[in-house]
Amino acid sequence: MKRLALVLALVFVAATLYAGDGAHCNMNKATSKKVELKGKVVCSDGDCSKAVFRVANSDQSYDVCHKSKAALKSLGESGSVVLVKGKLVSCSDSENTELMIEEAKSI
Repeated sequence: MKRLALVLALVFVAATLYAGDGAHCNMNKATSKKVELKGKVVCSDGDCSKAVFRVANSDQSYDVCHKSKAALKSLGESGSVVLVKGKLVSCSDSENTELMIEEAKSI
């Protein structure tokens, strides 16, 4: 009985470690591209968990990566044009290129 409990505990721990948080982005230097863009951060919900960056003078837009370091809520609420520095990363769960914002300032 103790052996069965130990095996079940190990299987549970292994499954938990394997599952992770479900959202993984490839942040390798070889696959990411550093960018500096002007545009607006648009939040579809109140807490900016699903923010979109719309590039100024272009029809391009990027989903903002959940690992971004900038305060997205303040950028999204202001509605002003911002200059962002960051990386374009490839996310495995959506197959899309996302923008990971490292630094942002209003213009």
